Amino acid sequence: MLIGSVFVACKKDDEPAVVVPSTGDLVVISKDIVGAAISNETVYLYTSLDNFNTGTFAKQEVTDNNGKVSFFNLTPQLYYVDCDYTNILGTTYTLEGNGNVSAGNVTTITIQP
Repeated sequence: MLIGSVFVACKKDDEPAVVVPSTGDLVVISKDIVGAAISNETVYLYTSLDNFNTGTFAKQEVTDNNGKVSFFNLTPQLYYVDCDYTNILGTTYTLEGNGNVSAGNVTTITIQP
């Protein structure tokens, strides 16, 4: 009598690939001296302190009604931001800040005088 065995293996090619994010996002919230949102003002994004000091910005976004802008898909590193606004008394302020963006994360900073 002849007995045979058959073994069947399946290959797991159907498993989804793990995607490791290589970029992160930076959210900037701009507020005035009393904490009210600064809307409709431009926030400038700088990729280095040298660029910040010379005014050479990489991106710009205009704040929404909540004083918020978002910069998406940024390479992980330290970024600098600034925003000029004029209050109701006519005094112009420059708001400045920085945030360290890491891959796969959203970094949120608030800039305020």
